[in-house]
Amino acid sequence: IGMRAHNPVVNDDKLAIQAIPTNHIQVRDYTNGDQWGLNYDFGVGETPDVSGDYITFVSTQPPDNTTKRVLLGDIATGAIQLDSAGCQFISGCGINQDGYQPSIHGNDVVFTSQLSGVKRLSYYNLETGELETITTSICNNNYEPDIHNKKVSFTSERDGNKEIYVCDLEQTLDCCADATKLSNNSADDYDPSISTCKVAYVSEQTVDQEIFVYDLCEGGCD
Repeated sequence: IGMRAHNPVVNDDKLAIQAIPTNHIQVRDYTNGDQWGLNYDFGVGETPDVSGDYITFVSTQPPDNTTKRVLLGDIATGAIQLDSAGCQFISGCGINQDGYQPSIHGNDVVFTSQLSGVKRLSYYNLETGELETITTSICNNNYEPDIHNKKVSFTSERDGNKEIYVCDLEQTLDCCADATKLSNNSADDYDPSISTCKVAYVSEQTVDQEIFVYDLCEGGCD
């Protein structure tokens, strides 16, 4: 795309990347060839994800330049979305709470938030503007979420090591009590990616790191 970049993500005809060395989010629309930067006034941008005309990414910005927050951008207008309080952030508005690892699909955004050293999952609905915490410190650290059709895959340390879980947000917003455990071994399993029927993840249950795929429709792992 004519520049140094990393963290690419593509959805339909939209490509988002983290440009190097400026660390700004760049978007290309392959339907018309348009390309533009989205966050020049919003500090460093990283780890974008895109769905339809919306993009989420992580930004660090004044006043502290260290707290990571999740932003929502409108690709159609190139604008950073504001909430009802005039805040640009989905996460961390008015509080010192990190937000990172965003994933968006349709009108649903999930991301990891960290407060007092505990990693939790948060869910934001674009239609209603409501922000919900879907895991708490009750089930230890939960992070690396990925969402598709309201189903969220994520890594959890609730069992003492890293395991893969899935939670259906159409059924519950309590992903501590109502999540389904997909992996079950003494090794670490992490970094899941979810589609309609599949969850792929990294596992260390063999000598090397390998990719395992769980079939949500049929049950079982390949």
